[in-house]
Amino acid sequence: MRIAGENMLHLNSGGVTLNETEASLFSEVARVVRDEIDLLEVSSRCRVNPTTLRKILEERPVSPPTEKKIRAGLGLTPPPGGILSLPSRVDQLCELYRLYQEKGTLAAVGRTVGLSRERVRQLLVRGTQIGLFEYPACPPSGPSREKILEDYKNFLSLNAVAGVNRLSMAALRRLCQSHRITREELEQIRNERRRIACIDLYLSIVQEMGHHPTTTELSTSKSGRSLRWQIGRGWGSIEAFRSALRIPSPLNKDLSGAARKM
Repeated sequence: MRIAGENMLHLNSGGVTLNETEASLFSEVARVVRDEIDLLEVSSRCRVNPTTLRKILEERPVSPPTEKKIRAGLGLTPPPGGILSLPSRVDQLCELYRLYQEKGTLAAVGRTVGLSRERVRQLLVRGTQIGLFEYPACPPSGPSREKILEDYKNFLSLNAVAGVNRLSMAALRRLCQSHRITREELEQIRNERRRIACIDLYLSIVQEMGHHPTTTELSTSKSGRSLRWQIGRGWGSIEAFRSALRIPSPLNKDLSGAARKM
C-alpha cells in the first residue's frame, strides 16, 4: 500500500507544511518574480494565470500538471511536446503601446490587432499601472483641461460639460483622467461657486433692506432662511461668514447705538 505520494502534504508538530518538491517550486518562483511585471512575464512564459503564481508565492499547493507547466516555463524541465513559444504578456502590452504611439488612436490599434477600442485602452491602462509605460503618450483629443474646468465652473455638472462639448460621458471621464482632473478639484469648484452665489444673495438682501440684516431678520423671509442654510453649508456659521467678509455684527452695532443713547 502506498502511504504518501510525492506531491502530498506532510504533517508535523507545527501543522501542515509543503514537501520538498513544492518548497523548491516556491523558491524557484520567488527567485524570478519580484514585481507585477515579473508576474505577468513569468505567468505568460509558463502558460498559467498570474493567480496561479500568486498561489505558489503564498505557499499554497498546485496540481501536478500545473507544476510541470511551471517547471517547464522556468526552464527547470524540458517543455512538453507540441508547445509553441508565445509572446509574453509584457511583450504584448509593449507592442500595443508601440502601435498606439505609431498610429495615434485606440481605434486604429484595435483594427490592427483585432481588438475593440475599449479593450486596447484597458490593456494600455494595465501596462501603465504596472509601470511598463505611461499612457496616454499622445495628448488626448478633445477640449483642454482649462476648457473643461471653465465649463464646469459655468454649469457645475459633468453632464452639461459633456453636452456642450459634444462628448459622451465615457469620453469626458477619460479626458478628465488624462488631464488629471480630480474629484477633489471639481468639489472645490462647486464649493467656490456656492460661496459666490451665497455672497451675491446676501448683497441683494442688504440692498433691499438698506443695512446688514441680523440673524432674526434673515429668519423672517424665505430668501433669508435659504441664505442662512447656504451660509451654514459654506462657512459653518453666520458669525464665521461675517468674519470672513469683515461684516460688522448688526447686534454689536445695535448695542453700541443703545449705549450711546443712555
